[in-house]
Amino acid sequence: MIFHLQPVTGQDIIMSSLKNASVVEQSCYNLQLPYGFKKLNARDTTVQCKMESLPLAFEKFELMEREGQLTNAKTILTDYVTDSSFCRLEFQTQCYFNLRLIQIQLQLNLLKNAKLVLSNLASDINSQNTNLSTANKLLELKLRTILNFKETKDDSCILVYERELNKFEPVSFSDVDEYLNCEYKLSSFFKEINEKEKALINLQRIQKRFQNYLDSNPTQDYHFHCAIASAYQDLMNYDSAKFHFENAEHKCISFFGINSLEYIQILRYQARLYRELGENNSSEMLLNKAIEIAQISKLRNTVEYNMLLLNLSSLYNSYGKRADAETLAIQAKLNFENHAMTAGSEYIQCLELIANIQYNEKRWDESELLLLKSNALRQQLYGISHYSLAENLSRL
Repeated sequence: MIFHLQPVTGQDIIMSSLKNASVVEQSCYNLQLPYGFKKLNARDTTVQCKMESLPLAFEKFELMEREGQLTNAKTILTDYVTDSSFCRLEFQTQCYFNLRLIQIQLQLNLLKNAKLVLSNLASDINSQNTNLSTANKLLELKLRTILNFKETKDDSCILVYERELNKFEPVSFSDVDEYLNCEYKLSSFFKEINEKEKALINLQRIQKRFQNYLDSNPTQDYHFHCAIASAYQDLMNYDSAKFHFENAEHKCISFFGINSLEYIQILRYQARLYRELGENNSSEMLLNKAIEIAQISKLRNTVEYNMLLLNLSSLYNSYGKRADAETLAIQAKLNFENHAMTAGSEYIQCLELIANIQYNEKRWDESELLLLKSNALRQQLYGISHYSLAENLSRL
């Protein structure tokens, strides 16, 4: 299918330039992916003026979010949307910022807060007697579905989401970009309810429909290859997974460069694949390469760097090299704690890996303390009825 897009509008440029960074989840299916739009052109005078008026606070928010400092990012954005200067922004931009706030609240499992902001946003839209832009409608639909699914764990939420998503015909660049992100989230939902084949079929459908757009948009193409590679890996189709990860790596090198967060990320994904294949030497080599690049590129203060340390620590633990494994895991733990990155699932994984290493070393008391702490954090992040709590308790 040949997909024709309308020319870029001023609103597209404004919105897309704001949406240039995000936190990518380990599964490759994420809430939001980086966006592949050009930066502002000097000739877009009106747009340039609007962009120059945006506060430093939002730039700080995106940096914190990208690095994985979600609590700090949420605080910065919360302060900004309640500032008097926020009211002077164009209404759709205000809506977008509020939606981004809801998104980060959902990542932190602050469901009541997210629900309140979503309700207030609906009231604002009614009072303005207007509608959300298509891109904002798509983002609102995705976030509302995530909220509903987190609250109810009802699969019917996903079916409603799929039907609603199929009603959209994205036209502008911003619309298509957000639509693709919504489709990636749909595949993520399918994976979460263990319909892995459906997740892959959905991604294959996306590729067929949007191939022309992906070919012309290296950022989205990179993330598409990561997503479909992960889907193939979930189904143990390792040749196809390797093919798409290699494609993602080539796209990444040519567009982001080797000193980017995206490059160390794709190396970690490939290392995980090689470990699953039993090719531990290749996995170890890729992880060490990624860690070295992250250190040279000043990416130590990121969740992605910590995950590299944890993946290598886990590998060493499987070898029985427990002293090396614990050193790496403790380093990651300190990084999480020193840079306000303790609100996500990655920190919980870190605590549980250290606990496992200590358990293997027969340091029962130390291991138990960490498991109790991780269980409390799991309850806070996922809710008291989450299945992982029972799994964690069984280790105590």
